[in-house]
Amino acid sequence: MQDSPPATQTLDHGHEHAVACNGGGVLGHPKVYLSLKEGRAVCPYCGKVLTETTDAEAKA
Repeated sequence: MQDSPPATQTLDHGHEHAVACNGGGVLGHPKVYLSLKEGRAVCPYCGKVLTETTDAEAKA
């Protein structure tokens, strides 16, 4: 049995910040990419609130 990929992923391409959400698990939803220009985004499919983290927060 193979583990599913994480439901969210933070991407940093220079000054552009975005996250991807697929709902997680086998019965998720289509992958969507959401902008984090305001520091957070809400997935229109599952309602998950996605926020930006700093390197220090990610290591904790």
